[in-house]
Amino acid sequence: MLTLRHFRKIEKEIKGLKKCQSIYSRKKNALCYKLSKMGTQHRANAIERMIRDYLITMGNRVDYFGGNHSYDMIVNGKKVEVKSSLAQPISGKKYRYRFQNIKSGYFHEIILVFVTPKGIKIKRMNKNRLENQIRYARCYSNGKTLELKELAA
Repeated sequence: MLTLRHFRKIEKEIKGLKKCQSIYSRKKNALCYKLSKMGTQHRANAIERMIRDYLITMGNRVDYFGGNHSYDMIVNGKKVEVKSSLAQPISGKKYRYRFQNIKSGYFHEIILVFVTPKGIKIKRMNKNRLENQIRYARCYSNGKTLELKELAA
């Protein structure tokens, strides 16, 4: 059976092979590192639940649905969707974030969670502001994709 040890032995023989280094590490931010190692669905589920708990600790009334529901939760009577994205490096310390499968017809507010190499950033946006930003975004069968560029934390 082939192992990582076998690969390490021959990797220097492969011309032009670049080492794949993650922009995430335990030293920079243990939470973001852990989230970056999760699959998309599990990460989304974990982030939704952390946002739910955070909103509750801030004194909001929250009914959480998650999963296959058309929005994730009701916060103080408003339908709220939570979307998260891992940083994708584009140049220097700049990153791109893609928030996918946005169906703005189902909620009043969206919470965007940026999983940066150094920490979590959260932005809340109402439906009108979101629709202005995704007006010209590509539309797929599962909704639109919002792409944002932002400096790392």
